[in-house]
Amino acid sequence: MAAVDVEDESILVSVFKDSFPENWRENPDFATYLLELSSYGVEKLNREPERLSEERAQILQLTRELAFSNYKTFIRTADCTKEIYRDFGCVEGSLSRLLDKLPSFGEKCSYYEEALELAVYVKRLEKKHSSLPVIQSIVNEVRQSAQLMLNQLLQQLRSNSQLPVCLRVIGYLRRMDIFTEAELRVKFLQARGSWLRSILAAVPDEDPYVHVTKTVEACRVHLFDIITQYRAIFSDEDPLLPPTEHALNEGTIFHGWVVQQIAYFLQTLERDLERGVGSRLDSLLGQCMYFGLSFSRVGADFRGQLAPMFQRVAMETFSKGVQEAVEKFTEDMNLYTLISLPSMLGNTIPPVAAGVQPGALQPPMGLLDFPPLACFLNNILTAFNDLRLCCPIGLAEDVARCVEEALLKVTKLILVFHRAEESAFSSRERELFVRFCRSFAEDMVPFLNQCLQVLFPPAQLAQILGIPPTQVQKHGNIGCVNASAVLEPLDFVLPKKEPVSLLLDLSVNLSSSSTTDAESFSEKTEPRDETQDASEPGADIELNLHVQQNRKADPSCDPAQPTTHHVDAEQNDADDQNESLQH
Repeated sequence: MAAVDVEDESILVSVFKDSFPENWRENPDFATYLLELSSYGVEKLNREPERLSEERAQILQLTRELAFSNYKTFIRTADCTKEIYRDFGCVEGSLSRLLDKLPSFGEKCSYYEEALELAVYVKRLEKKHSSLPVIQSIVNEVRQSAQLMLNQLLQQLRSNSQLPVCLRVIGYLRRMDIFTEAELRVKFLQARGSWLRSILAAVPDEDPYVHVTKTVEACRVHLFDIITQYRAIFSDEDPLLPPTEHALNEGTIFHGWVVQQIAYFLQTLERDLERGVGSRLDSLLGQCMYFGLSFSRVGADFRGQLAPMFQRVAMETFSKGVQEAVEKFTEDMNLYTLISLPSMLGNTIPPVAAGVQPGALQPPMGLLDFPPLACFLNNILTAFNDLRLCCPIGLAEDVARCVEEALLKVTKLILVFHRAEESAFSSRERELFVRFCRSFAEDMVPFLNQCLQVLFPPAQLAQILGIPPTQVQKHGNIGCVNASAVLEPLDFVLPKKEPVSLLLDLSVNLSSSSTTDAESFSEKTEPRDETQDASEPGADIELNLHVQQNRKADPSCDPAQPTTHHVDAEQNDADDQNESLQH
């Protein structure tokens, strides 16, 4: 029976060999259906196509009903399939990129501990199997990775790293055994110094004062942190064993680096001071002194190097102000004409202004009668007011010499004026010129000496020199002007019957008088707010003078007999300039 079935199957297959694809032969359902067909009779075989057609129609109908009743599910299934296909494509692309970046991730993972252990293991492999090419290739790759790790560790030291990070980085570098102890110290200081320079380079330098103040603050904070980190990481204690003949003193490395950083700061400070910081020199000096004081705790006090620098800048600023005063006096004298004094301004103003404390240093009001002298004194007092904010005692001799040279130039300008105008002097003009010279000799020069005495108290000078206060004058013109040398060219003009003692008596209670004068001068020279009333006690020491430039007299007018209108105009101009000169 089985043989017959096999034979029948072979017959059927041979009959329908061109009616179905070749791959259907392997389908078990198709083979089963052929077996079933071989058992059918003729009638049933004739009905089989009709039955298959009906069954096909039923299946199609069921499929339509299923699609109609579940079309939403089919749509969602299609959408999900589409999204899944797209997501799988993205995952495949990301996976390829991940495989490409895995080596760089391994380099940046910061697993330095594991990397060091791996390096030690590779070294052992190299000792055992150095002849194997595979081991050599692994060793070379590990060495490249070790160099990369070294660069990363040094880069961390070039960033804003705190003490724990620095300790950990130096620990890794020591375990890598690449640098000696001295080289490791140098590398640490170089890296931290590079970071500090990047901080300082980021400070805006448009305004010199802002630049130097921010530089002071950055150096004070960050440099002190670096020193603290270095001392916490490295020990500079003397070794127990005596050093060898060629041993390097590692403590000098740190000392040299600190000196280099301070020198760099001083260069920056000097450069900004030369650019000019205005009238804020005292504030800047205070910040720099505090900076130096904070570094005294780590044995790097550099305040002694600041004094000459600020002293030089203060002197240059003062000299510039005095030079401008002389130039302004030259211009005034070129335009000045001796005429009778209609208003006698110096006699109409009380000797002590209202609101000024008794005993305060007051400028001579007689100079108001001579505008060039009044303007010159005002400009000198302006220079004094700027100097007193930062007035080192070491400038006593230089300041006095500068003022004396300016007064000598003023004397020469007065003589030039006399030679040019003497031939045209009337008796009244000659009398006014004598009064002009007397006001210069008896009012201005002694008053400037008093100002110098307030700026540089003789008692303080005597204490520094180690001599009695009465002996200060014998050591030259320290803190005072040599009035005799200044006024000697004017001896032919000044009256002989009224000798003037121009040098101050320094032997009478210098200590107490200097203290009182200094307090008065300080109160008078405090910087004045623009909103402060001119009559308040805190007004500047600057002279409240009515400055008027007398123009060349009209030939039609008699200089000795000015009109009332001319007097009123001069009085009004003097009142206006009196307000403008108040500081």
